[in-house]
Amino acid sequence: MFRRQSATVTCTSSTAIAANGGTSAISLTVDVAANAAGLLTNSATASGGGATNTPTASDPTTILPAPVLGLAKTHVGHFFQGQIGATYTLTVSNLGGLPTSGMLTVTDTLPTGLNFVPGGSGDWSCSSATPPTVTCTSSTAIAANGGTSAITLTVNVASNAGTPLTNTATASGGGAANTPTASDPTDIWIALSGTLFKDNGKGAGTPRDGIQEGAEPNFAVASSGLTQSYVVILDATGKVLAVADICPLAAIVTCPSGQLPGDWSTPVPYGTGYIAYVTRTPPSVGQTIAPPSTGTAPTGWMFTGQNSTVGGTPSVQGSQTGKLIGINPSTGMTLNFGVLSSSCPAPPTP
Repeated sequence: MFRRQSATVTCTSSTAIAANGGTSAISLTVDVAANAAGLLTNSATASGGGATNTPTASDPTTILPAPVLGLAKTHVGHFFQGQIGATYTLTVSNLGGLPTSGMLTVTDTLPTGLNFVPGGSGDWSCSSATPPTVTCTSSTAIAANGGTSAITLTVNVASNAGTPLTNTATASGGGAANTPTASDPTDIWIALSGTLFKDNGKGAGTPRDGIQEGAEPNFAVASSGLTQSYVVILDATGKVLAVADICPLAAIVTCPSGQLPGDWSTPVPYGTGYIAYVTRTPPSVGQTIAPPSTGTAPTGWMFTGQNSTVGGTPSVQGSQTGKLIGINPSTGMTLNFGVLSSSCPAPPTP
């Protein structure tokens, strides 16, 4: 038996040890501290049993640094509502002096608005037996002194996801004593979309009312002989948030899946209102410009009021469903450029 007193362990026995070379063994079990390293020496002393001497023995022991886990979590850019297949990268590192051994586990609890897509990557297998927690495991060792192993975690973004969303992951196992965590706040953008159409009153529609109705057709920009056109999205200060291609991209290019000629869509940051206009010479994202309601009409377009037939000054019609009506001088076609100004609610609480 043994008894630990501070750093001294005392073992006793009343069983006799035979003469002329008899032996009795003690197995002494210890735990090695996570910060122990280098060469450690412990000395033992025997006494009693009728003997007059007190022999000692020492055993120098080399302690190798244990695995020490690190964890980082990143994503590129922003996610947007309704996005399919958004990805995070979780990187597990080993900062210790020995390779990891045994099973490594990374758990990640997803916030409301992000839904796990089953799968894994590389040496890792990921599943979600108890949503919203995702568990990824690997038995492949991570090399010592800075070795890494990456996980690609794929999620779908709900159509009503709030912003920002933050999820925290934890790594454990592999022979390491620590359990590092990592968080990655993610901005969720909303998706704006619309249709460029001929607001010409065809098929019992009302001309220039800003509503696509009756038989008013989508307007295929390229088929009318014009070059590529774009929808520019501004915030209230005139900062360019996004530039969206209007389908089709060119006269012979097929529209993206799910889009018809004249359609456009783009993600933008959450905001309380947006201004949109159409142009063939778009500004750069991040640039601040004069909104077209107070500036000059984009090259190639003339803008009119809702009940006008011609004019050169853009006009915003309404606060909730504002419209930008235009006449292209080369074709004489009256166009409605969809929603010009939209009031968006404050982002939901994540």
